Amino acid sequence: MMLDTSGSMSYYDGSCRGQKSYRTDKAIQLVVYEREKDANQPDGLLRDENGNTVLNFNQVHAQGPYTPYGCTDRYDRSNITTDRMTQLKLALLELLADRVYNVQDGSLKPTGSLPDDYSIGMGNYSLNGDGSRAVILTPTRELSAEQRVELLNKVIGLNPTGGTPTAHALAESGAYMMGTSTKDSGYSNSTWWSGFDYSDNSTKNNGSYISPLNDEECSGNGIYLLTDGYPNGSSTSRAKTIMNNSLSYSSSLSINTCSGLPNVDSNRGWACMASYAALLRNPANNPKGLPIKTATVGFGKDFDGLTGTRNIIINGKSKEVTDCNSGNNVDDDIRNLCKLGERKGDDEVKTFGDGGFYYTEKSEDIAASIVDFASGLVQIINTAPSGTITIPDDPYRAANQLPYAYLPMLDPNIASASSIWRGNLKKYDLNKGTLYGKNDKLLYEDVAGNLSAATQDLWQTVGVSVDGKPANNNIAAGGVYAQLKSPNSGLSSLRTVYVEDTLQDKKTPVLRKITVDSNGKPQNFGHACFTQNNCG
Repeated sequence: MMLDTSGSMSYYDGSCRGQKSYRTDKAIQLVVYEREKDANQPDGLLRDENGNTVLNFNQVHAQGPYTPYGCTDRYDRSNITTDRMTQLKLALLELLADRVYNVQDGSLKPTGSLPDDYSIGMGNYSLNGDGSRAVILTPTRELSAEQRVELLNKVIGLNPTGGTPTAHALAESGAYMMGTSTKDSGYSNSTWWSGFDYSDNSTKNNGSYISPLNDEECSGNGIYLLTDGYPNGSSTSRAKTIMNNSLSYSSSLSINTCSGLPNVDSNRGWACMASYAALLRNPANNPKGLPIKTATVGFGKDFDGLTGTRNIIINGKSKEVTDCNSGNNVDDDIRNLCKLGERKGDDEVKTFGDGGFYYTEKSEDIAASIVDFASGLVQIINTAPSGTITIPDDPYRAANQLPYAYLPMLDPNIASASSIWRGNLKKYDLNKGTLYGKNDKLLYEDVAGNLSAATQDLWQTVGVSVDGKPANNNIAAGGVYAQLKSPNSGLSSLRTVYVEDTLQDKKTPVLRKITVDSNGKPQNFGHACFTQNNCG
């Protein structure tokens, strides 16, 4: 997260009645708990059936209060009005803490929280209000109890002051993600725009940032760029210089021409931000070979003119996003921020950041945007064949095989921490080594092995569609799914399930019969090796 802490973050979007002060009546207590341990796990942590860590509510890791600064709302005296910085702090504090309590009455606040397997770091701009530099305050790490506490402390310590060098903030974020630096190897004026020297020491080593990207994981990566106002403190020349410093690892990469968004004013740097965000999104353009998306977040009423929405298709599902061309009397700076992060659909040409644009006014809006952005970063692997195609032998002719094949399918859900993914087994005609579905339609639509959404397998009885488009390649379309009959309400009609397991030697395969008795109690789990170590 790269957060705008400029002077305008001290603005109030509401009206005050009376003096501004620390509101002890709205104070909250932030609590972070220890995690349950499991010595048999590689990371030493116990996880539930969904793969999530388990909190130990009997052991507090750290706790502390936060008292917001604000005033009584002029039109609703039951609420307080706070400045934008306080709203931002409340959103992040309530999202990062395991539990939040109202100090006044001790009641538990209904807040959300991010799972521990999310990795989050934090930076801000500008450095001490200098209007020129952005810095990385906390390295990106999984949300352990220790990381949560470090982030909470850094959030509480943020203060609104100075200018808004958004272009430099994007470059600093990009350099950190790629494991490079915005600092020129020699002495030049770009030193005045680089925050590398002032970033936390744990984020860098040997003159470069330590990249948080992991090329051995399927997780997504992105920059969450929040601002409440118009960028300043830059220029095309400054923005190009600091961005190209971050790309100096490659002799073939540079921002030569800034284009894509109108600059509006000479100190904005919009065009360079557009070119740089598009470059980060391309996995070929960074040392880790991974895409880095940029999401933009407009905080405050300046962005409420973007009134329209549109629907796009993401991974086969419809998603409503802000229409960056909507609204009347919306100036170019507002539209530029929206278009810089604008997310495009699967059937649209990507433009710049592609992480999404979010309009936020309240702390709950910020929290929702972070959750949505983080979930959208996860790389989706489409339903794909998995395992070996099985062609049955002809029982009447030993030398022949039957003219159809069974194809196992898998729907990898890497967004979930669960170790169990959905699967299916589908049946197709086989003719001269080629698989066909119903009505002689080809199963594969290209040489890359992508499945045709229009092709039904032989067991499919009804066509499946999503948002009016064929989706017969969906994991639950046809196949064994279509052959299963729903049980009646009586326990006697429940299906018996066979689960692939091993004997205690963990090598010899065996099928376990799993069912329930007349009282609905699961049977035969006690012998299963996938549920315990002492099995047989």
